[in-house]
Amino acid sequence: MSRITIVDVAKKAGVSTATVSNYLNEHYEKMAPSTKESIRKAIEMLGYIPSAQAQALTGKSTGIIAVLILDNTNAWAAQLTRGIEDAALAAGYHTVICNSRFNPQTESAWVEKMLSIGVDGLLIQPTNQFRALDRRITKVKRPVVYYDCDLFDFNTSWIKSNLYDGVYSATSQCIEKGYESFIAIGGEPTGRTRTERESGFADALSSAGFTYKRLTVDSYHLQRSQIAAWLKGHLYPARRTLIYVPNQWALRDVYLTIIEQGYVIPERVGLLGFNNTDWTDLTQYPISTIIEPVYEEGHLACEMLLHKLKDPETPPVQKVLPCTVRWLSSTV
Repeated sequence: MSRITIVDVAKKAGVSTATVSNYLNEHYEKMAPSTKESIRKAIEMLGYIPSAQAQALTGKSTGIIAVLILDNTNAWAAQLTRGIEDAALAAGYHTVICNSRFNPQTESAWVEKMLSIGVDGLLIQPTNQFRALDRRITKVKRPVVYYDCDLFDFNTSWIKSNLYDGVYSATSQCIEKGYESFIAIGGEPTGRTRTERESGFADALSSAGFTYKRLTVDSYHLQRSQIAAWLKGHLYPARRTLIYVPNQWALRDVYLTIIEQGYVIPERVGLLGFNNTDWTDLTQYPISTIIEPVYEEGHLACEMLLHKLKDPETPPVQKVLPCTVRWLSSTV
């Protein structure tokens, strides 16, 4: 099928293409109500879709914000994008979610595609090619805010949560509670967020004269039997042990393994998770969790971008959000 054009709409409505163009650009000042209705009906009957590229070329807002995210398949992403969408919808914008899958080439391709359709602005959780990406977006004069990143570049606008301090503080408080032995179970500590979660734990222990043991697991091949076998050789119930699980996807299996193996919570074994606030207060032994302000980060990131859309001369803004801890009975 050939694409329906503005010429087809004009013929159907019995008006000029200039009149249809005025309608599409909401220039109704000299347009009779009957003319507006004729054009509306013609668009509906023909199934005409205005070109986003054409709108962008005329400087008209498309009402679209592009959101690039490294992985949109987890609970963290769901909370963050909900925060973004709530702020965007309240301001009359819609969002397009683009999953870069940690791949700089995929990220670059998404940016080019979003620029080509004329998005008004971008929110980006960047890969390690941040500099080239930012140069490209700056050159085409599109506002952008980076989130969940560690840029430390004061020429750009970005927002992040202070994972390191959140973990460091929670670990220090667990040391004060009398734990003597420490274990971390989670994914390979690579990338900014995983590194911060690991470093905060390791540095808090080191400052108090402790070390820790680590079991590295894979989210795609995680088995409780693997965790159980490892714990038998590394967890000594005679010493009060804290098990720290920095990844949301691993906490459930670690908790169930501890219960199945008969380890006594919290008298001998403490458990500290990260962000699993949707179920950790419903278990037999409610689990203490470090809480990253994920929804708030998404909402504020979008508000920062909306402010730049209203005032392009807004200077760059950087925000760092604190984490909190919900202490429950797993770490008494």
